Amino acid sequence: KYEIIADTLEYGSDSKIAYFFGPTEILADSTRIYCERGQYDTERDIAQLTQNSVITKKAQTIKGDSIYYQVKRGYGDITGHAFISDTVKKYVITGGRAKYRENPEFALVTDRPLYALAMDDDTLFITGDTLQVQTGADAKRKVRVFRNAKFFKPDFQGKCDSLLYTESDSTFYLYHNPVVWNEQNQLTADFIFMTTKSGDLDSLHMIGNAFLIAREDSIKYNQIRGRDMFGKFYDNELRSIFVEGNGQTVYYAYEEKKKEIGVNRADCSNLMIRLEESKVQRVTFL
Repeated sequence: KYEIIADTLEYGSDSKIAYFFGPTEILADSTRIYCERGQYDTERDIAQLTQNSVITKKAQTIKGDSIYYQVKRGYGDITGHAFISDTVKKYVITGGRAKYRENPEFALVTDRPLYALAMDDDTLFITGDTLQVQTGADAKRKVRVFRNAKFFKPDFQGKCDSLLYTESDSTFYLYHNPVVWNEQNQLTADFIFMTTKSGDLDSLHMIGNAFLIAREDSIKYNQIRGRDMFGKFYDNELRSIFVEGNGQTVYYAYEEKKKEIGVNRADCSNLMIRLEESKVQRVTFL
């Protein structure tokens, strides 16, 4: 049921354990295991790899300084320079320590974990203290980050205490002191969730103490505040914002020739704001 090709091999006929010294390959069905030092329990199909360890199974690759791997269960415990990738689902996970299960897919990564997901022509990076990736019955992944969560994409970035990304609806949920940056805008609220479509930002929902500040120049900032805010993106650029409840604005007004008129300060129950190139173009007070 398997084949072992080794440079130097020691085999215990009683224990059924093979010990490897030097470059070694273990081939079993669709699984390829490589290491340069380790052991393999041929009775229980358990590998303990301790040097230049690599496990490849179909589209998935697992690497690490040391790997404990149960072939039948598809379970791995990776210590040191953990690396998990899937060329079909287009993601890479790295960290100092990882526990991994193939079916249903599950990964728990600690020690500077990083999740990189290819999105169209770009890559989304998610990190934090602890990262968990889990695939549900619908074959869609959920990425959870606990403590000091951060995410980065060239057109938007953010941070919060805890984060959840669900692949089924392409939505980011940001919990506890969330901050999001898009172009020249900084957005904060008690709770924020954002939807994406085809890898691009689609909508923004800011719930409780919503606040937006946008750089006008090196010393001037437009500011918008309200109970809740709902934003819409076009080409990853924030173009419209609806402020619901306790709306307040401070923004710089200009004439047609872009000569500054002054600073507008206004309060209103609800606001509709249009932006262009991250700058306020029109405000409707409701």
